[in-house]
Amino acid sequence: MDEPTPNYFCEDSVGSQHYTLFKKVNEIQNDLHSAVAELRGVKDAVEMLTKAVGTLTEFVEQSAQVEGEVHDKMDEYFPIKSDEELSDIDEKIKRQSGDRYIKHMVRLLSQEKMSRSIRNIISEEVILNYNLDGAQHKKRLRSFENFFRALLHAIGQVEPSESAEKALSKAMRCVKTLHAGKRKIEGSPLNVKVKAKTSRKFEIFEYFPIKSDDELSEIDERINKGNCDKYIEHMVLLLSRQKMSRSIRNIFSEELILKYNIDGSQSKKKLNVFENFLPALLKAVSQVEPSVPAKKALTKAMRCVKNLHSSRKKRKFEVV
Repeated sequence: MDEPTPNYFCEDSVGSQHYTLFKKVNEIQNDLHSAVAELRGVKDAVEMLTKAVGTLTEFVEQSAQVEGEVHDKMDEYFPIKSDEELSDIDEKIKRQSGDRYIKHMVRLLSQEKMSRSIRNIISEEVILNYNLDGAQHKKRLRSFENFFRALLHAIGQVEPSESAEKALSKAMRCVKTLHAGKRKIEGSPLNVKVKAKTSRKFEIFEYFPIKSDDELSEIDERINKGNCDKYIEHMVLLLSRQKMSRSIRNIFSEELILKYNIDGSQSKKKLNVFENFLPALLKAVSQVEPSVPAKKALTKAMRCVKNLHSSRKKRKFEVV
């Protein structure tokens, strides 16, 4: 019986297998080299990122330190305690960038509600001597153009829901009212309950006579917050001092009376748009003059003021 013939590889077959194996090994090596290179790249990127984070952290810390130092320096300027300091800071804002001052004033004004925080900007003593336009024999804050503009910018950021000038005027008035109330209370021997009542009455007194559209809007808003009876009581007191044609000027300034009537006829402004103030005023008028319809009595009183004003103008013109 013949033996089986062994299965020998030929030379070409062995060479082909080795070539394929070497080729795969080379591919694996190339892949390993690529992976190592990528890992080195990732490592370098991580190191660069770490350095960048460290640099950024250092920068933020330095910036915070510088900003803190700026605020510390700014604290030396506030609150403003005199006319000289007011002039000085106005000049500083003119020469330097006003942004830092605005930013610092925003910080000061944000600490409490505006009626309190305004004293972080201007001392109470200065507030008592000033108002925005120099009315009622006060000094004019608007004269310090650079400071005034910066302050309004700051207020606009803290209370963006209303006019910055209106918010500033209201805050300063609150400081003055509180100061006057404290003085009145300190001079009175009455008990605490009566003192508080006196203070509230004095606060209401501060709003009369009403001198502008803004003040009219403000008092309308205040009456809407549940103080109607107090305002009616005070207006009755004001209207009872003289006959209505004269005492109405304890409620409105003559300038305002000339611009308004109840329904806006004859190209005048409407009082009846002030839905809280007008009904309160009419109730006060009806208590003072119960025999005449309140609207009629109010219209008559306002007309008398207008007629008297026209008569004065006419006499002045005739004399000239």
